[in-house]
Amino acid sequence: MSPSSDKLSKSYRSIEKAVNGFGRYRKRWEVLLSWGRFGAIGITPLLLWLLLDWAFEFPLLVLFGSFVVVAVVAIVALLKWVVVPPWRRVRRDHEANVIEELHGKLNNRIIGSLQLGGEVLAEKVDEASSSPPMIRTLVTRTAELLAETKLKTLLDLRRTWKFLGVAAVVLAGYGSLVHYAPQVYQDRYFRTIEGYYTLLDLLFPVDFEVSPGDRRIVRGDAIELRVKVIGARRDEVKLVRIFEETGENVTEVLKLKNDSAAITFEGDGTAANFRYRFEYANE
Repeated sequence: MSPSSDKLSKSYRSIEKAVNGFGRYRKRWEVLLSWGRFGAIGITPLLLWLLLDWAFEFPLLVLFGSFVVVAVVAIVALLKWVVVPPWRRVRRDHEANVIEELHGKLNNRIIGSLQLGGEVLAEKVDEASSSPPMIRTLVTRTAELLAETKLKTLLDLRRTWKFLGVAAVVLAGYGSLVHYAPQVYQDRYFRTIEGYYTLLDLLFPVDFEVSPGDRRIVRGDAIELRVKVIGARRDEVKLVRIFEETGENVTEVLKLKNDSAAITFEGDGTAANFRYRFEYANE
C-alpha cells in the first residue's frame, strides 16, 4: 500500500470511528428519551386512574372499561418506547447525515468522504469522472475537521432531561402510594376483577337454584338453606335474612364449593319468623 493510500485508509477509518461513535452516543440518549416518554406519558394515565378511583370510586363497569383503556395505552407505550428503541441499529450513513444537519456547515463533506473514499479504497473510482487526489484531500481534511469538532455537543439534550424529570415525578407518585397507601393497589386490583366479573354477569347471567323455598317449620327445629349458583365466577354468596317481627336484616357470607353453599339454622336461629334471599354480586 502506497503512503497516500495508507493515509487515506487511516483518515477514512477515523471518519467512520467518529461517525459510529456519535451514532452510539446518540442512540443511548434516544433510548433514554424514549424511556422518559414512557414514564412521562405511557404510565401517567394509569397513575391518574388509580388516584381517581381511590378518590371517587367509579362504578365497577366504568372502572373496568377505563382500566382497559389505560392498560392498552401503557402496553403500546411499552412496546414503542421501551422495547423497540434499544434494538435500533446505528447506521453509518444516516448518522453522517444527522451530523451534517446538526452542524450546518459541513455541506455533505462527511457522507461524500465516506462514499467516495470507500470507492477509492476499493479501487472502484472511474478516474475519467473523478479525481482520486481530490478525494484523498477531501477525506483527509474531513477527518481533521471531525477530530477538532466535539460531536457530542451537537445534540440538544434538554428535551430528554425534561421527559426524564417528569418520568421521575410520576415514578415518585407510584412509590409514594406504595409507601404511604399500599392498599390503593390491592383495592384497585380486587375492584377491577369485580368489574370484570360484573361485565361477564351482564353478558352471561348466572342462574340460582334455591331450596327449600317457602317452608313452615316448628320454632327451634333445624332447617338447612341451600343455594346453587350455576355459572358462578366468584367464590362466595350472601344470605340475607329479614326478621318479620323486628324488620332486622342479618347477612351471612357463604363460601361456594362446586358452585354450591348451604347453612343450617336451629334453636334460636329458627325461633322467629324470617324471610330470606341469596345475593350474588349484589344481585
